[in-house]
This record gives sequence, structure tokens and C-alpha cells, in this order.
Amino acid sequence: MGSTEFNVEMNGSPDTLAALNNIPIKTANGATIYVKDVAYVSDGFSPQVNIARMDGQRGVILAIYKTGDTSTLTSCRRSIPSCRKSETSSRHKR
Repeated sequence: MGSTEFNVEMNGSPDTLAALNNIPIKTANGATIYVKDVAYVSDGFSPQVNIARMDGQRGVILAIYKTGDTSTLTSCRRSIPSCRKSETSSRHKR
């Protein structure tokens, strides 16, 4: 354990943080090893303490992380269509 933190990406998401602890990692000698056997799962995000605004309207801050050899600009350009789709969808829900 210690101070090392790992980001985990998966195809499906459990409904609760506690359910993450019960994800099987490996079976060895007939015994299943779960996340809870090797790690402590917790919500690593701090509560929001700021508000995003644009032209006086509440907004959203979106962090975009690139991976591998992809350029930062390419990652941002590829994110724009999804952001526009989300923006359009949220306007229809108001």
C-alpha cells in the first residue's frame, strides 16, 4: 500500500465504491484475489469549492488528459465534438 496511487479504467462501473473492492483481479491456486486484498479503494476527489462561470452563466470545467504519443492539441480537438454534444443535450433537459 503506502503512498502510491493508481488510476483504474474499466469497461463497466460498479454502483458504489465498496463494490470496487470486490472486483476479482486474479485466481491463483484456486483462490480468488480481489482488489480489497491488495488495495484500499476511496473517493480521491475533494469536494468542489469553486464555481465555473462564462459570461455570468454557470459552467463546467473539464479536465482532458492525453495518453501515449498523442499530441495535446489532437486530444483537445477530438474532445470538442463530445463537448458540443453534451452541451446540446443539457440545453434540451432544462
